[in-house]
Amino acid sequence: MPCRKIFFCAIAAFCAIFPIYAAQAANPAPAEAPAQKKTTPAESTVIKQTAPPAALPPFHAGDALLITTFPDTATFFRGLHRIDDQGCVDLPAIGKLRVIDKTEKQLADTLVVAYVNYLRYPVVQVHPLIRVSLLGGFYRPGLYWVPPSYSLWDVVSMGGGTQREDGIKNLRWERSRALIKKDLVEDFQSGSSLQKMGLLSGDQLWATSKLKKDFWEVMTTNVLPWFTVTATLVSTSITAYQFYALVKAGRL
Repeated sequence: MPCRKIFFCAIAAFCAIFPIYAAQAANPAPAEAPAQKKTTPAESTVIKQTAPPAALPPFHAGDALLITTFPDTATFFRGLHRIDDQGCVDLPAIGKLRVIDKTEKQLADTLVVAYVNYLRYPVVQVHPLIRVSLLGGFYRPGLYWVPPSYSLWDVVSMGGGTQREDGIKNLRWERSRALIKKDLVEDFQSGSSLQKMGLLSGDQLWATSKLKKDFWEVMTTNVLPWFTVTATLVSTSITAYQFYALVKAGRL
């Protein structure tokens, strides 16, 4: 009897434990996820921050720069200086100075140090200049040194405006004999800088040079000459035909 009781107790315990074991085997517990490293606010800020893109130097070979001083406006080194193909300017008392690898502030600080013995007030400003050609129907067409911060309105004003009232509508922007843009009314009205427009040194602005004609000018210069030539040809042809008819009829 004791053996039977022990046997039946073992079977009962097995029957009670087996379903639990089978359920655990069918649905195993998920593996623990690896612990994530906690970042402090300072670390997260450092990760998100990125270095700002470096500004491009404003001075380029073939262009020019303008040096101004204040309040001493009679300084001997002020004025326009051209940048040669090596990226240098030839300044009085200094000689060749490389500028294409400097910003406006860096170049101004360099000039203050170089001319410290000649400056009463160490206030020097440097402005880059680009080459812009105004061609065609401007009152003062020509080649101009222009700051890239100027707007299209400023450039057209330098050329004295367009000769035609609708000259702004007919402006053309060209580069290397290729048309860049021909509808510049929006750029003219917005006042955006040439740099923002994408205008580069050496670009050309064309205004139509043909003067706008009224109705009578068109009639007298374009229509009337053709009408006169046509009437003359018709009259000559009629006269020749009449002469031929008279000869054929034996009247002449």
